[in-house]
Amino acid sequence: MWTVCAVLSGGCADNPDDPDPAARLDNAPMTCTAQTTTYRLVSLDPAAPRAERLDLDGDGHPDDALGLAHDAITSLEPAFAVGGRFPERLATDVPWLIAIDACSDGQARVTIDRGMQIADGADGMMVPKVLARAVGTLRDNGLAASDGELRIPLVALADPLGIAGIGWTEADGLMIAATLTDDALVGWFGGAIDVDVARGALASPIASFVTSLPATDTVRIAADGDGDGVVSAAEVADSTTFRDIVQGDVVIREPDGVARGGPASSISFVFSAKRLRR
Repeated sequence: MWTVCAVLSGGCADNPDDPDPAARLDNAPMTCTAQTTTYRLVSLDPAAPRAERLDLDGDGHPDDALGLAHDAITSLEPAFAVGGRFPERLATDVPWLIAIDACSDGQARVTIDRGMQIADGADGMMVPKVLARAVGTLRDNGLAASDGELRIPLVALADPLGIAGIGWTEADGLMIAATLTDDALVGWFGGAIDVDVARGALASPIASFVTSLPATDTVRIAADGDGDGVVSAAEVADSTTFRDIVQGDVVIREPDGVARGGPASSISFVFSAKRLRR
């Protein structure tokens, strides 16, 4: 289990989009002119046997509620598995980027967000830099950072049919542990989404997927509460099984220990990313 707790006293300039920037490690300025390197995710997998379960709330226990939910659905319906089907979307309509701002002395800040096109070509993208960055170190090609925000394409991750859009969703408690190898970045990252937001985003794509299963499929039959042949988002959202597996397992806290919100659903990914050339 990775526990990323090595952080520096420095951060970035105040983030005007953060309602309380003083509560972030990313508040104080870095002590250098940082160099930014941007990577595009090319593969990732939330399956618990492969994704390191990160301790996002620092309570000594690994967190990965949505990863375990993914595994529960996949165990019944293998087509739901993200790892094998998602690289195609990462290469096309889901430009998911990691930006590292680093100093020669090892200070590092990390942003994980959707890509914003700024020039022609696949490499002509950057992250918007409006989220609080994770704070940590980059030394000997090892990256470790925590206490950031990120955006996750939550709807796309739960949409094997590719019909429900992307559904970029903000998450807190960004934690990353990775290694730089030549022009690649490989490792783990995770964050946590407000449990009600997670349930609201996931119900519709899961309902569409279950409806697409054969009429004799036991999962589809069980989920179709009114027996009309269509599994609705409301039927998924109201089911005890869905609420049990999409649960709030963490409370993300500020550096001083104050809770930033209510229960959140954690998720961890094993990933690889390729450096963008600009």
